[in-house]
Amino acid sequence: MSHVIPEDDAAPGGTGTQGRTTALISWILYALTLPSGGLTAVIGVIIAYATRSRATGLSRSHVNSQIRLFWSGLVWAALFSIAWVVSALLAQFYVGVILIFVVWAALLLLAVWFTVKGILGAVALSGGREP
Repeated sequence: MSHVIPEDDAAPGGTGTQGRTTALISWILYALTLPSGGLTAVIGVIIAYATRSRATGLSRSHVNSQIRLFWSGLVWAALFSIAWVVSALLAQFYVGVILIFVVWAALLLLAVWFTVKGILGAVALSGGREP
């Protein structure tokens, strides 16, 4: 017996609730990124990818947003990390000392931003709103 999803539930703005619990779990894991040093974000994106095909409607929109948020955060973290290494090399010549702290603060701000996005995503999903 196959399960047929009505058209309005399959649309991104539909009312489908398939995958809502796992989407909420992923948002909570994203919200715990700062205290875990990023480990929970990796677990959250794995869950998002694993449940993406089964999520419908609003939940699918949240899962897609979680995946997009993870990859954009990872790209920014990689860029800031490269900048930190360059500034650490420049610090040997007393040029990049201040830049080390600026890039470290940017990495911290990125982690805070990711955590806040996780909290706001969970609140939006709980309230039945788009991410």
